[in-house]
Amino acid sequence: MTEHNGEHVRPAVQPAPPSRPTDWDQRASAYQRHLNTAADALVAAIRSNVTDGAETISHLLATAAANLGGMHTLTAARPGSWEADYVDRFLASTVGSDGDYLLSFRTAPIEIVECVEAAMVDLDIDWLYDDSYALIDQAEDDAVLENETFADEANERVAQAESLIYQLRDHDYTSYQDAFERQVRAAANELRQTRHLPESVPVHVRWVDWSERDQTTGAPEAWGTEEFGLWETARQQTPPPGFAEPLADIPGPHTPGEILRATGRMPHQRIAELAHYNRTDDGSAEAGESS
Repeated sequence: MTEHNGEHVRPAVQPAPPSRPTDWDQRASAYQRHLNTAADALVAAIRSNVTDGAETISHLLATAAANLGGMHTLTAARPGSWEADYVDRFLASTVGSDGDYLLSFRTAPIEIVECVEAAMVDLDIDWLYDDSYALIDQAEDDAVLENETFADEANERVAQAESLIYQLRDHDYTSYQDAFERQVRAAANELRQTRHLPESVPVHVRWVDWSERDQTTGAPEAWGTEEFGLWETARQQTPPPGFAEPLADIPGPHTPGEILRATGRMPHQRIAELAHYNRTDDGSAEAGESS
């Protein structure tokens, strides 16, 4: 307390600053808004009297599951709960126990997200282009050590080799993307014929940069969805750079990159102007006659 004119005065209590909403508060608020919107839409659909409320609810449930990507996407967070059991059984009564007719309720576009750089790393191919360049650079360095007269010519050859190798990489990556997209379209057409995917639902591929590779459809979060099935089919049916056969037909256990290296199909060995750069039996590099 303080004194004012001899009287004790209680200082004014300052109001506490308003607390900022937490991430949970924001998500809960958004959830409630979406829930209210969905309830209003369901009421409006039932009141349209096109069909009865039970059938409307069953169609809504099937559409939500189809747009999320699979039979069990609705209950994935709590698969063992009694609510999940009832929802799964109700959905199965509409689309079949194996989801044979689930895609017929799909309304949302199907988007497959892929990163070509990440795909090449997974195939063990991405660094082969740098390895080819390093091999040629080392071969030319070794040749110059024997005769420095050719240093300028060696530098020019290395620069030309670098340009050709990375032109090939760009071509390989673009060709892979085109082939992957063709396989996605083929797999989508199969779904239209066998799983009743509507013609009105577009299917497309969105390519992302290396920094966004965690968004790809091959990430664990997408496992079990229709999108993942399309992604996996396209991946298995697309030939990796340097191969004529699809990935599914390339025998293991070696990676495609290891096979290309072992069989003399490194990037520079697929370029006519650079094919004379080879590895000797002991693994070292040799520049060939042009050096």
